[in-house]
Amino acid sequence: MHTTILHDKQICFNFYLCFSPGLSFLNIGSGTGYFSCLAGYILQAHGVSHGIEVHEDLVQFAKERVEEYFRFCPSVAYDICPPKFIAGNCFRLDPSGCCYDRVYCGAACPPNKVPFILGLTKIGGFAVLPCRDRVWLLSID
Repeated sequence: MHTTILHDKQICFNFYLCFSPGLSFLNIGSGTGYFSCLAGYILQAHGVSHGIEVHEDLVQFAKERVEEYFRFCPSVAYDICPPKFIAGNCFRLDPSGCCYDRVYCGAACPPNKVPFILGLTKIGGFAVLPCRDRVWLLSID
């Protein structure tokens, strides 16, 4: 494992540089789904973009916006990876059932939960998460 501490302005820039078509992405704390939708454009049709959010109302909002977008721009649906959202606690996910090339955690991660987040990350992939007042870029070698 390799750890890099990022400064605030580097976070999104570095993260987006490491996306490419066909990769899989998990957005922990997906909120309104904006970041997951942006990732979908980069990942393209053969990628995977999943979001998990503890607030059910935000998950419903995100799903409705994606449906609305595809209803008004149906031709785009063939070019991007449509994000899928679920309501729940990321720490209740089964790490044996899913691994992602890229994992982004939008909320502070307790130090004792970092190994769990890394368990959701494929070998060769990486996770970005805030922990102990820093934003960490953790690559899995």
